[in-house]
Amino acid sequence: ITQGDLDLLLCRAPAVLPQGMEFVDILPDRMVVVAGPTHPMAGVPALDFAALAEQTWLRLPSATHAAQVLEERMARLGKRPRYGPLLTRSHPMAQALLRSEHLLMLAPHSVVRQQVESGQLVILDVRDGPDLQHIGVLYAPASIGVAAQELMEHLQQFGRRFP
Repeated sequence: ITQGDLDLLLCRAPAVLPQGMEFVDILPDRMVVVAGPTHPMAGVPALDFAALAEQTWLRLPSATHAAQVLEERMARLGKRPRYGPLLTRSHPMAQALLRSEHLLMLAPHSVVRQQVESGQLVILDVRDGPDLQHIGVLYAPASIGVAAQELMEHLQQFGRRFP
């Protein structure tokens, strides 16, 4: 974007906004703890991370934001996450493992939303879930074209209709 090769970029809010750029929120997002519908913690009200410290978690690649946040949260509790035997980056594999094993996974709501809405996964009622930056559009107002502006407006309307 800063070199003019892109009109806009869908991303999370950058920690530092590049000079000449603006960021517009499109879709609110949050980190959630998900499990298969038969997990013993499913339906338990008002959990906190301390209550989840002894549960078994689906191992995600260490470079993912969710894996880093889980490690940080558990470290604050003086714990290390207990992981299941498999590491996966595959969404279908993660979903199958969550449904067949009593595993938990920390993930952005935007990533697991369809599986939750279809009943394939459930969101645990965790009171102190980690924050997550919204998804939005990064762009250079001085050079945005008409088509990119219309796309951005369409995305904003979508975000308002399906938060």
